[in-house]
Amino acid sequence: MTMAMAGFLTEDPEAVNGARASSRLLGRAVCAIRCRVGALDRPRLVSGVGVRYSCTRRRLMSAAKFPPVTREQWQAKAEKDLKGRPLSSLQRATADGVPVEPLYMGDTGDGNSEDSNSHANSLPGQFPGTRGRTAGGAAAGSGWLAVQELRHADVRAANAAARHDAQFGAHGFAVVLDDQLQAGRAPDGESTGLLLDPSQDVPALLDGLDVAETTLLIHAGLLARPVLDGIEDYLADAGLDEDEAPQLSGGVLAPPLRGGVIYDPFTPLLRTGSLERSFEAALGEGVDAVLGSPLGLVGVSTEAYHDAGAGDAEELALALASLAELLRRGEPLGLEAADLLPTVVLTLPIAGRPFEAIAKLRAARTLWAKLTTACGLSLERAPLWIHATSSRREWTRVGPWVNLLRGTVGTFAAAVGGADSIATASFDGLCGPEGDAVGGLGRGSELGRRLAVNTQAILRDECGLDRVIDPAGGSWAVEALTDAIARAAWTRFQAIEGEGGLVAGLVSGRVQAHIREQADALGRQIARRRRPITGVSTFPVLDGHPPPEQSADAPPEDFEAPHRTAPVLEPAELPEPLPRLRAAAPYEALRARAATLEPAPRLVAVNWGSLASHQARTDFAANLFAAGGIAVEALPGQTEVAAAGEAFAATGASLAVVCGRDEDYAEHGADLIDALRSAGAAKVWIAGRPPKDDLGAWGLDGLSGDDLDFVHRGCDALSVLDDALTRLESPITPTAGEAS
Repeated sequence: MTMAMAGFLTEDPEAVNGARASSRLLGRAVCAIRCRVGALDRPRLVSGVGVRYSCTRRRLMSAAKFPPVTREQWQAKAEKDLKGRPLSSLQRATADGVPVEPLYMGDTGDGNSEDSNSHANSLPGQFPGTRGRTAGGAAAGSGWLAVQELRHADVRAANAAARHDAQFGAHGFAVVLDDQLQAGRAPDGESTGLLLDPSQDVPALLDGLDVAETTLLIHAGLLARPVLDGIEDYLADAGLDEDEAPQLSGGVLAPPLRGGVIYDPFTPLLRTGSLERSFEAALGEGVDAVLGSPLGLVGVSTEAYHDAGAGDAEELALALASLAELLRRGEPLGLEAADLLPTVVLTLPIAGRPFEAIAKLRAARTLWAKLTTACGLSLERAPLWIHATSSRREWTRVGPWVNLLRGTVGTFAAAVGGADSIATASFDGLCGPEGDAVGGLGRGSELGRRLAVNTQAILRDECGLDRVIDPAGGSWAVEALTDAIARAAWTRFQAIEGEGGLVAGLVSGRVQAHIREQADALGRQIARRRRPITGVSTFPVLDGHPPPEQSADAPPEDFEAPHRTAPVLEPAELPEPLPRLRAAAPYEALRARAATLEPAPRLVAVNWGSLASHQARTDFAANLFAAGGIAVEALPGQTEVAAAGEAFAATGASLAVVCGRDEDYAEHGADLIDALRSAGAAKVWIAGRPPKDDLGAWGLDGLSGDDLDFVHRGCDALSVLDDALTRLESPITPTAGEAS
């Protein structure tokens, strides 16, 4: 896919042909999703060609080609391939405790049977909206909107990037103001977004953009009302009425959404820890002021929770709690659900495994239907607009080219899941001089932004994802996950409400503590590589090609933040802001340490026996240590203990990993460890895990110590790498011939 997008960028014929081949493969993947549906009891539109199949005809076709297979038969086949392990050994759970089964069938019992009244038996555009906001799915209109984020500190740089991206297919832009500005304060330190003076910078921001065709979603926080005033003045000066500018015509009642100024008081509160307004003013009066304009929208985003480590169900529960809090605070001001809910834009980050991401978006619509029904509104009066973004938590600075794959998978999941607009991040958004201090996923290079636009263009125009109605609908796995995530989120939402609501939970720290538990669990999975990070913790590249250089995100010298007109007596405050975590950060810190060492850090693999005896564990060890920036030098297979010690001593290295078979360890392990210690090894790891962690099984019970350890699947890779680098940074090498 990377080569495919590069081909469209360079217009190289061979690369373009590769791009089209990749497109065909992705198209086949879409068809595969269509063919693997489980509940085909309704008409389907296949690949946009208008051919509809009835349930009976599809079943007859299936019966003619494939004999029926029972769950017991599938399970027996799977357990045979698992060599006796039970199928349940493949079961795992999400961060919210939602079980992910290895096999889903029609008898799973997750609300997908024919006699069920669940969303699986609904049509797109019908209640509860799980299968899409409209009857035509993404095929209605021009498909989803391809939106590029603008976080440049300088408004002129943001405008230049917007005009560049618009030339190459971007439908619109999500303009994100600096966190401190959104919280109502002057920026301090590194800018995390656009520094905008609404009274004078709006013309510079929109210069050269076709406001009749370009979608704008301006995340302004507490500056929403001043930004609205600035845009209304700009439209008046240009001879346009805001009601005549479709990209600013406000709301989702007349889709497709063409934009507006988004008021979201929670995100700057979570990012900075406080607002320059009281809770009552921010959550009540602020909403009322914004909804007084036809350009005003209300934003609910789960990005801050996601970045802090929250799971999918937790994110959706907190989104519901945000809406409930806004409805409660607006009630004394006369704001009703019919005023607020039709203007909501829900922003969801897309990360991790694609089927769970698809289910997350579909669950969001299910929950929205439940909430709007409770408020006495129909989906026709209050349809939900979902804006999907790339996940900062999943993005990497090391091996950034792999982010192209993350962006492709995330965009695919968002499109299949039914997002209305998608912002694919630049693959090198975190590679600028600001590093992790950058807001969101940064600005990216011109190449990065171009490839981000091309990713969506290929998936939409080449693969035709916008021409298939709800491609994941009917898949037993997706339907079951959708139902399970929605139920878990609703249960969690009820618990938050039962404890006094979102604000009470945030002020007390209960919400943060719950997210911290999920983040800690995620951290343990990352440390043990149970949640692998391709290109970083697994299959790392030590000499990868660097991304294009980026200039510093310099703020304008003449910028002055808008002044607050009145003092805040009781500002909204939290015990502390939510942290911004990144899964790859611990490994990247190790790589940074390794890069400072001279000579380059290395470790010797002392291989035992034939190539077949040690190669698998040698590759495993090389993969693991490379995640910390440590190269592994492999010795030829050894068959004599003394010769192995001499070969290691000749390398001049101080660290060794022994790779062989379990039976070789039992026979030669103790003698080999002694020989390596005598040859100058300050630390020896053995690739493998003793049966039941019993060192005696390998004859090593008398050799335990801090200079002997094991590396195996599920070991704490971060601890192993930290230990290795610490020893390389401050080497303490035993004298040759001295047994440790």
